[in-house]
Amino acid sequence: MRKCRDCGAEFKPTHFNEKLCSHECKHAAVKARRLKYAQSDKGRLTELRWRKNPEKQRIDEKYRKSKKGRAKAVERATKYMKENQHALYRKRLGQTAPYRRLRNELISIYKNCQSCGSYNDLTIDHIIPTSHGGRHERSNVQVLCRSCNVKKMWVDNEKLS
Repeated sequence: MRKCRDCGAEFKPTHFNEKLCSHECKHAAVKARRLKYAQSDKGRLTELRWRKNPEKQRIDEKYRKSKKGRAKAVERATKYMKENQHALYRKRLGQTAPYRRLRNELISIYKNCQSCGSYNDLTIDHIIPTSHGGRHERSNVQVLCRSCNVKKMWVDNEKLS
């Protein structure tokens, strides 16, 4: 009887040089060995060389264009979005709670665009942009439809240039 090098369990080896008790322990040992190599300087350089290799880029491009590759990409993206849903929503200003509260409050008061009078696709617009020091408060926002908001953005950018 021998002791498994990975988990410490007693097992009867089938080969004179066997050091691991099961398939799971062998798999874990291989994974640990690959991780250790990947974190070494030699492993990092090898990975970098392979990523820049034109052959690898050609293989990746071919795979991405294949049906299987596209399906795998969609699967990965869906999984990422499910796991990181809250982080993705927080990134966009339109999904933060204070923004939603202010938007809903202003749209309930001003039921149409303050520029053209439209009732469709209403958003709130910062009069002084937050990127230029404007605050996210009621005195600095107005209700505009999306098209007026975009037009205003182009006018503001021309004035700033």
